[in-house]
Amino acid sequence: MSTLAADSKSVHRSVTQMPISSPLSSPMRVDIRSPVTNPDLFDQNTLITYVYCFIKNFIGASGTNAVAIDNKIEQAMDLVKSHLMFAVREEVEVLKEKISELMERITQLEYENTILKANATQETLSQIQGKANQLHSAGGNSNVSNNNS
Repeated sequence: MSTLAADSKSVHRSVTQMPISSPLSSPMRVDIRSPVTNPDLFDQNTLITYVYCFIKNFIGASGTNAVAIDNKIEQAMDLVKSHLMFAVREEVEVLKEKISELMERITQLEYENTILKANATQETLSQIQGKANQLHSAGGNSNVSNNNS
């Protein structure tokens, strides 16, 4: 494992729960490992404050060497970027699962609808079509099909 990777991991462990303070609020503890469940992290000002405090604490341990500071800033920003990318990937996976479940539900409902239409009387189908036309003319669903199977 490279020194940079080891350093990033140890820094990540040491600051995953770091105190955050701003002039407008009292110090608080923030768990930066779970941005998906923490809606405050999606607020731009809050996120910038977190990153600023993270970088300030991260650099505070080093000397005043400009190159060292630049390297520490780059490491900190890479760590923040990877953390946010991980959160986005998690959210994408959750949304993919939901889409898959909804597609399965649509398929099941279409199948049930086909069976019900095939076994319904003409009078029932007329009532359904009349109700669909009422909804359509009242501004309801504009994608109602006119299938009288």
